[in-house]
Amino acid sequence: MAITADKKKRRLLLLTRRFPFNRGEVAAESYLENEIGVLSTYFDEVLAVGTEAQPGDAPTCALPGNVTPLALGCGNTSKDKALLAVKGIAFPLLGGADVREAYATESVHGIGKRVFRGYFAARAKAKADVLAEELVRFGFEPTHIYSFWLYDTALVAAWLTGTYPCALFALPGIPPIQAFRSASLLERRGGIHKRELAGP
Repeated sequence: MAITADKKKRRLLLLTRRFPFNRGEVAAESYLENEIGVLSTYFDEVLAVGTEAQPGDAPTCALPGNVTPLALGCGNTSKDKALLAVKGIAFPLLGGADVREAYATESVHGIGKRVFRGYFAARAKAKADVLAEELVRFGFEPTHIYSFWLYDTALVAAWLTGTYPCALFALPGIPPIQAFRSASLLERRGGIHKRELAGP
């Protein structure tokens, strides 16, 4: 389904691990199966991105007509994780400025923690790169971004606001609809509702 680029439309980019392709791999995201019906009423278009869902996966729940599902295809196998960890180790020297900044947000001690931080940054970068291409292909310019997780998808969301200056929400534990109701109220009052995120 092609998504239009009308500048006046409210467009939500919803970032998850598996939804709406979740077959039980990520139990917490089953919450969105009911929530999406209400959440979608606040937007003209919603692009629901399962960052770890694979191309060819079919949505596992009914979606409103204004919600387009996208399986991003970023792997989460043991092999994928090992490759990302190796790549992440080199990020302090070879990564771009955005990656180096995320990597250096806090000092960690011990090889295990350093490897995990590198893995985290590499995983977020891999998702961000693929998603950037898909947004161009879809012609989708988000006005709002919601990351269901305060993890790698939240870092992806933060990086995307450099390309798409928009409202950013990454509020785990707070239902998406509550976040957007609060945002709508702030918008009407002229408040600022962009939440900046640091790295891991």
